[in-house]
Amino acid sequence: MSAATPPETAPQWRVLSASVRGTSHVRTGLPCQDSVYHCLAANGALIAAVADGAGSAPLSDIGSSIAARESVETARTSMLHTSADISESYLKATLKASVLVARSSVQAEARARGGSVRDFATTLLLVICAPDVIGAAQIGDGAVVVSDESGGYSPFTTPQRGEYANETVFLVSRNALDSMQLKAETASPARVAMFSDGLQNLVLDLATNAPHAPFFSPVFQWLESQPDPPESNSALEGLLTSPRVTQRTDDDVTLLLASASKTV
Repeated sequence: MSAATPPETAPQWRVLSASVRGTSHVRTGLPCQDSVYHCLAANGALIAAVADGAGSAPLSDIGSSIAARESVETARTSMLHTSADISESYLKATLKASVLVARSSVQAEARARGGSVRDFATTLLLVICAPDVIGAAQIGDGAVVVSDESGGYSPFTTPQRGEYANETVFLVSRNALDSMQLKAETASPARVAMFSDGLQNLVLDLATNAPHAPFFSPVFQWLESQPDPPESNSALEGLLTSPRVTQRTDDDVTLLLASASKTV
């Protein structure tokens, strides 16, 4: 088996994602400052990132786009040089290296534009779901939720909150790498959800970080009823811009849903 050949048990991922502009950004004329990016690697791994640009940073939409894209593409390249059997330690090293590249890329963009790196401030969640192992790196708020085939949902990462309300750590913060959540486990989740902080108050119990199954179960059931691959993200965008969401948050919101089925 070559390094780029997925194992026979590699899951086939069905993925939908969307980032939509919050109502407060519509009123003030700000762009959507969230970004989402994913790919399916040659060895069967799902690699996905969600980034949430800081509302007070004027170029954070650019920062979030760079962070999401560069972290995923760096991890994709790493996956080309490893066997199908990926260890937890390798996954952690790949995640950390990919975050470092994303951080350096945002810093380079700031230098190229002659601006402050703080103007590009963004959070970053990066997930790699390889055959039989899952890992995540996270700087800032938002979270990753996973489910096994039985449908029980649990947090894989949790929102990273600062000392004060609505305060978080950003990729370009001095303490970003010291604060980073870095986690890998031998597991094969059936479902993975990633979301920015605009959605976390709606889908998590803020006291315990427990996911709200009444939200996740229907959206995953809907995803799994779609054509394979799903035809478009328009229905997901419709959910995120519906009163069900906008009456409870005026922030930009991003949601990525991934459902796995094993090949036979």
